[in-house]
Amino acid sequence: ANLRLAEIALCELMAERNQTLPSCGADQGQVCELGIIVRMPSNDELQEPYIGAAVSQLCALSMPGYEKDRCAVHSSESAICAGLRLRSGHVELAGIPVKGLLDLKLNDAYMLGLKHLFLASASREVYESTVFYNSLSDVLHWHHAPPSVQLCDDLACLAHSLIPNF
Repeated sequence: ANLRLAEIALCELMAERNQTLPSCGADQGQVCELGIIVRMPSNDELQEPYIGAAVSQLCALSMPGYEKDRCAVHSSESAICAGLRLRSGHVELAGIPVKGLLDLKLNDAYMLGLKHLFLASASREVYESTVFYNSLSDVLHWHHAPPSVQLCDDLACLAHSLIPNF
């Protein structure tokens, strides 16, 4: 189910941008295959249900060879703490509904030295009730800068943030 949601999210993103999938050079009667990298297990039962987001090669496929580096995903100092869910026929990011679990994730991001953390917009209320959030203004609480938190509704928001030229 997660891989299908990722596929739908990518198609929605392309439609939102009024783009079509790049040509793969297939002749009539042939089928193209688009490979996507999805950092989540394909089985819902074997995963923590709050992880994952789709990352694709669509940007690179639509760019001339010398511009493909503009599509690099800037994720080395970032993390996504959200899942995918289908609502009203559209794929959106699913939030973490449990304050304690979100606090653990936020603290892990801090301990790893991440600079950016992306949460589902649906997590806003839970995020604003965490110890992490309530400690942001206390400079003595931190040994180094905590990650900035950005709330996103969908894959388009993540793509814009992680692939600025897409």
